[in-house]
Amino acid sequence: SRTLHATIVYTATSTVTWSSTTTGKTITNAGVQVKGINTFDGVGGEWTIQDDWSSTASYIITRGNLIINGKTVTTTQTFQITGTTTRGLDMGTAGSIINCASWNATTITSLTFVKGTSTINITGGTTTYNGGTLTYYDVNFVGNTTVDINGANGFNNVVWTSAAVKTAS
Repeated sequence: SRTLHATIVYTATSTVTWSSTTTGKTITNAGVQVKGINTFDGVGGEWTIQDDWSSTASYIITRGNLIINGKTVTTTQTFQITGTTTRGLDMGTAGSIINCASWNATTITSLTFVKGTSTINITGGTTTYNGGTLTYYDVNFVGNTTVDINGANGFNNVVWTSAAVKTAS
């Protein structure tokens, strides 16, 4: 588990690897923006977000389970689910939001994905949405100029709030 305090200034840009092998771990950021890549890589590990979390680098799930818990997770980079070992992303709680520049879930072998009534916002510029043939709840493309959507994905709602060029492969 990790608990930051609101008065901390987090300037490190190195990768933070979450490697717990047990459940019940929590992450509390107290409004502090984290600048390094966050990699979740613990067989059997489970981390529950306790408050909104913002990073200027990617979030990567390779092993273990990340529970968004009705919070907002934001990155100016990619949210990625990769690998073939047991891992999960649980967005099942109402109000769970992920804001990112691109989405990459191309390998879904051994992945447990709980979409619930969550929202994924893909923001700005040219972007790629590799959905891995999963079914998502709401996905919004906001301010994108070009969007490349890959995979036979399912959606409850898809919203385009820009004049994006949409391609699918």
